[in-house]
Amino acid sequence: MTAYHSWVMGVFSAKYEPQSMALVESHGYETPSHKFYMRMTVLVNDLIFFFIGSLCVTYLDLKKYNFYVKWISLLLIFFAPPNVLIDHGHFQYNCVIMGLTLMGLYFCCRDQLVIGSILFTCALNFKQMAFYYAFAFFAFIFGKIIIRAKRSNYVNLS
Repeated sequence: MTAYHSWVMGVFSAKYEPQSMALVESHGYETPSHKFYMRMTVLVNDLIFFFIGSLCVTYLDLKKYNFYVKWISLLLIFFAPPNVLIDHGHFQYNCVIMGLTLMGLYFCCRDQLVIGSILFTCALNFKQMAFYYAFAFFAFIFGKIIIRAKRSNYVNLS
C-alpha cells in the first residue's frame, strides 16, 4: 500500500511541479515549493487518517470524560514531538498507520471485529511497523471472540 500511496503522491506532484518527477533529472531535486508540497501531503494524510482515528478513539466513551479533557487529549496526541518531527520533517507517513490502527481499534471496541481487522490489515500492508501492535490486536480480538462464545453457550469453557 505504501507504493500505491507514493504513486498517488507522485501523480499529484507531477501535476503540481512536473520537473520533480523527471526520470533522471529529479534526483536530488529540492526546491522550496516542492518541500512545501511534500509537507502538505503529510499534513493532509494526517487529517484524513490520524485525525479521524484519534477522534474515534477519543470519543469511545462519551460519558466518561468531559469536553475539555477530550480536546486536551486530542491536542496532546496531535502535537506529540515524534509525529511533528519525524513525520512532518522526513515524510515518513507514520500517521497513516497509526490512524488506520486507531480506527481498527475503534471498530473492534464497538464489536465490529471484521471492519476493525480490515483496517488493521491495511495498516500492516501500509507499513510493517504496525507489527508492533499485532499481538495486542490478536489478544483483544481473541478475547472478544471467547467472551462472545461464552455468552452464547457455543463453547463450554467451565
